[in-house]
Amino acid sequence: MELDPVQFKTAAFAKPVFKIGAEFTEGTGSEGSTPSAFSAALNHALTSLNDVQRSSRIGMEDFSAGGAIEVHEVMMGIEKADLSMNLALQVRNKVLEAYSDIIRMQI
Repeated sequence: MELDPVQFKTAAFAKPVFKIGAEFTEGTGSEGSTPSAFSAALNHALTSLNDVQRSSRIGMEDFSAGGAIEVHEVMMGIEKADLSMNLALQVRNKVLEAYSDIIRMQI
């Protein structure tokens, strides 16, 4: 079975960054144990973000080198990478805001 180039290049974008209800190994978070659910989810999300960024960069390099890639494919890749990065930054901001709220709580 042969994939057409458009499907192959956008296949990396079709995967969700994080599935709700996905199972990860639970751990205590101490050294030598399995990663906690949060750590595994964070690692998975950052790996997916890195893959989208890398795919976008490769598309730009291919286009710049005169490869057989269309301008609209490059632009869609760039926008997907930009949206992914903005989402990651907003999630980071919310996590930091929640952390600072917890720190300021009176016991």
